Amino acid sequence: MDKNVPTNCLKGRWDLPWMTPEIKRLMRRRKRRYATYKKFKTQKNWTKYTTLHTQIKQKLNESHTNYINGMFENEESAPKDCGTPVLRIVYQQSLDTGDIPDDWKQANVTAVFKKGDRSQPSNCRPVSLTSIACKVLEHIIASNIRAHLDHHHILNDFQHGFRKHHSCETQLLTTLDDLTGAIDQKQQIDCLILDFSKAFDVLAHGRLLYKLGWYGINGPTNKWIGSWLTNRTQAVVVDGERSCQVLLAPHHQATQQNQLNL
Repeated sequence: MDKNVPTNCLKGRWDLPWMTPEIKRLMRRRKRRYATYKKFKTQKNWTKYTTLHTQIKQKLNESHTNYINGMFENEESAPKDCGTPVLRIVYQQSLDTGDIPDDWKQANVTAVFKKGDRSQPSNCRPVSLTSIACKVLEHIIASNIRAHLDHHHILNDFQHGFRKHHSCETQLLTTLDDLTGAIDQKQQIDCLILDFSKAFDVLAHGRLLYKLGWYGINGPTNKWIGSWLTNRTQAVVVDGERSCQVLLAPHHQATQQNQLNL
């Protein structure tokens, strides 16, 4: 039993520099509160425990932030602030030129199990992990594109995917309203359902860029999206081991995990 089911004693990190005596005292009190709740399971004891737990989380966040900021000579050089001006310059240059750094086009692909037999690769969902800095800019561009499409009423009212205030629920409500109305009128109901297999893998980049230009998304933004779609590389990561970077084929360079789902 000891060989196959080893016993390990888990304990918190009390030696962290931002763990102040006050926080340690509160954590010991929280432990006692939880023991009391386990013995006398009343709502009053649970409320005391959760209140103390929330207070400790707040104290930890404040203490950690103060410790990090104290490592710098002045507040302007704190990590949470020093990256903003640099990213602003990089983002603006990328948008003005329509080019993307090659590092932003590199992705690590890892498999996430869905269901069924774990030994079958088809039962895993590949997830592409890309640059966080690029994801932020992707979100900014995608938000502005959606705002442009909504402002000019370009999208069809019956499109419910990838739209603000639209979802599967709104689509189901619309469909249900049409079905019930047809039933009340004793009309025939015909449904045509299409499912495009691997739609993201067969995306026609040239047509996409042309269509964006037709809808008024031209200039550096259109060029930026074209750069985002080309010369992408990826590596596979399994159990901490990473393969070599491989250049993706043009029709495989749109990934479903990116913010810029166009």
